[in-house]
Amino acid sequence: MRTEPPPGPQRGWRSLGLPLLILATGVGASVLAAYYFASSAAQRDRQAFDRHVQRQIDSLARRVDTYIALLRGAAGLIASSGSDITSQQFKRYVDPLMLRTQYPGILGLGYSRRVDAEARDELTQAMRNQGVAGFHIWPEGPRSEYHTIVHLEPLDRRNQAAIGYDMFTDPTRRAAMERARDSGLPAASGKITLVQEIDEHKQPGFLIYLPVYEGGVAPDTVDSRRQQLEGFAYSPFRASDFFASMAREDRNAEIDFEVYDGDAIDADSLLYRSTAPGSPRQGKPRLTSVRRITIAGRPWTIALAAKAGFNSSVSVSTIALIAGGGVLVSTLLAALAWLEENSRRKTERDRAKLLDANAALQQSEERFRLMANSIPQLAWMARPDGWIFWYNQRWYDYTGATPEQMEGWGWQAVHDPAELPRIVETWKAALAAGDKWEDVFPLRRHDGQMRWHLSRAQPLKDAAGNALLWFGTNTDVTEQRRAAEERERLLQAEQRARADAEQANRLKDEFLATLSHELRTPLNAILGWAQLLSVTPHDNAEIAEGINVIERNARAQARLIEDLLDMSRIVSGKLRLDIQRLDVAEIVQAAVQSVAPAAEAKEIRLETAIDRHAGPVRGDAARLQQVVWNLLSNAIKFTPKGGKVQLALERINSHVEITVADTGVGIEPDFLPHVFEQFRQADGTTTRRHVGLGLGLAIVKNLVEAHGGSVRAASPGAGKGATFTVALPLMVVHEELPSGGEHPCISSDHVDHALAGGGRMLAGVSVLVVDDESDARSLIRRTLEACEATVFVAASAAEAVETLRRERPRVLVSDIGMPEEDGYSLVHRIRKLPPDEGGATPAAALTAFARSEDRRRALLAGFQAHVAKPVEPAELVAVVASLAGVTDRAGANRRA
Repeated sequence: MRTEPPPGPQRGWRSLGLPLLILATGVGASVLAAYYFASSAAQRDRQAFDRHVQRQIDSLARRVDTYIALLRGAAGLIASSGSDITSQQFKRYVDPLMLRTQYPGILGLGYSRRVDAEARDELTQAMRNQGVAGFHIWPEGPRSEYHTIVHLEPLDRRNQAAIGYDMFTDPTRRAAMERARDSGLPAASGKITLVQEIDEHKQPGFLIYLPVYEGGVAPDTVDSRRQQLEGFAYSPFRASDFFASMAREDRNAEIDFEVYDGDAIDADSLLYRSTAPGSPRQGKPRLTSVRRITIAGRPWTIALAAKAGFNSSVSVSTIALIAGGGVLVSTLLAALAWLEENSRRKTERDRAKLLDANAALQQSEERFRLMANSIPQLAWMARPDGWIFWYNQRWYDYTGATPEQMEGWGWQAVHDPAELPRIVETWKAALAAGDKWEDVFPLRRHDGQMRWHLSRAQPLKDAAGNALLWFGTNTDVTEQRRAAEERERLLQAEQRARADAEQANRLKDEFLATLSHELRTPLNAILGWAQLLSVTPHDNAEIAEGINVIERNARAQARLIEDLLDMSRIVSGKLRLDIQRLDVAEIVQAAVQSVAPAAEAKEIRLETAIDRHAGPVRGDAARLQQVVWNLLSNAIKFTPKGGKVQLALERINSHVEITVADTGVGIEPDFLPHVFEQFRQADGTTTRRHVGLGLGLAIVKNLVEAHGGSVRAASPGAGKGATFTVALPLMVVHEELPSGGEHPCISSDHVDHALAGGGRMLAGVSVLVVDDESDARSLIRRTLEACEATVFVAASAAEAVETLRRERPRVLVSDIGMPEEDGYSLVHRIRKLPPDEGGATPAAALTAFARSEDRRRALLAGFQAHVAKPVEPAELVAVVASLAGVTDRAGANRRA
């Protein structure tokens, strides 16, 4: 009987050879698989991190572009309004922008005006007159020019601290301003501490400047830009507020970042750190990046690092699981080889492997479900024919629908019906071609709101190129579309502002040319006749003709100046009305009588139809007469010789209407909407036939509206005449008011009689006349001496004080604008004197400063009366008589 020898050592090692080889091979393969998996995951993490970084950089660039667009709009407004834009006008532009809510991180929009040393005090006074109390340029010290902040909105507690600051005095700010000035482009400053940092905790900050040039357009050369620079539109930024608002907007950001001013990472140039100061670091960041960008010409360095919670494509435990699983499988295979003789164990191990495979499959499905429900997009899968069989949970959360409602083609229920046919057509075309699909359309949310989505679908194909299934996503792009629309709106606003600025420049040039012509024309006649009368002898008739020409042209020039002042009062809201109960029929009749000689001179038939019982109105008699006179004068001016002008006054319901119609040149239909605009004329060329500044109808419109009425214009066209209609409301309550509306004074008839006949109206009245112009002093002296006043003259304030103490006149008449010491200072000095030394002498300001604020300033300074140049002799005599207290005597003389 043959028996098998027992296994020896060599046979035992040979039986282990195959299992050991299997084990070694499996372990090596597992290690390689784990390494490959970890490398792929690291690469995907780097790509995801780089996308986050690029999104941060793009967001910063878009935000800066938006704020530069705001600066361009402000620069356009300033260029269109001129350098004299008021604080109220600037505020009305900035307030609707809602900077703090719509544009987080910006402190405001401002304007830094360039001022020469000679104009420093003028700017200071102008800003104070606008209501900026205590305005002054700081820091103090003489400089050739100043770049001071005159406007900054919204004008809160911080921004008020910056008003008046000369930013050119700071080297860092100055470098940015010079770069913007010379290039004509936006320029960002380096790291600074804003003057708005008035609290204990101060943030670093920066500014962005945009130059504003004369005419609103950057000149071609650097020298021209430096000469024509008006100032800078600019915005201040607190760095922490600016970058923190970016971090708040990107709620899913998993990146910490630091921003440095300049090309290097330096602690002294740090602008912002997203982590809280003093917070502990969580070890060395796994992913980092350093980017260098240019913001408005200024380099910034941005250091970015992934946070500890940055999502990784795979965890360390997963890699360990892969390696461990490989080792385990290798061990199992080796054991199978070792125990191959035992069929029972082999069967059990095969069954265990099957169970492991099923668990792995379930785990894979669970991972896919978790990933699909975690992405921010709405995800779905469809069969090759387009039948959608799966959506992620975010789709159901967004739409509020159930799986049964969405299965197949049920997705059409959440689409806009207007867009649906196009979407279905493009989707079916992609299915037929087997190509990827992309479209943008709105999807209805569960609350009914439509939000725009970027939709993409990619087919999964087999080796033959046939689609096995489609995987698609819908990404919400509503905010990106809104941002694009906002940029487009800002661009259009800037273009409109630029067009308005160009139109304003054209109108300004036309107006200045017209003003020069209208002022020089009467001045030419005045100077010409004055020279003729002074050079050669003339008879009385020629002298009278010359005087009439001089007076007529001087009055025409005065009327032009008064129109300009009226428009200035209206625009600034300082027009004063003397409201009384008025008989409108008398006012209309007075205006008709004043223009009748002009109508007769042109042989124009002036027809009137006046309802004497039209009813009373409340208003300023002089201003309403000015309205009617302007309309009648316009009608006569634009009606050819032999034409006809008609005026009608009638009551219609609860108002009265004044209608002025003519048979003149008429108005073109395209110009009719602009007929009441200031400085607008239908013919603004040098060959125009009719003179004027284009202010008359603008003044009419504003005066009528100030009385609660309205005015309208109508014309069939050129050469067919025009009709203007004024509507004024009737008085609702008839109050017992004086009908005359006259102020107590000496009548001009009596004064004219005194001047012409050598009357003794001012007999015994001594008057001190102060004026640095000898011609003005001589004229006033002759006028007062004609009424037997005793007149003393002084050419300066110092001389006036000496004469006042020595002669003790009863009345003082002083100019305001004088060298060394003006009239305001003079009256201040006089009012400080004791009464027995002339401190209580009544005084009248006789000045060319004729605005309402000039009158108010003169009265507050200590004058009892304010008389504007040029003054009628009768008015001057009446004022002096009133101040001297001889009104009763004049009345007695009239009664005698």
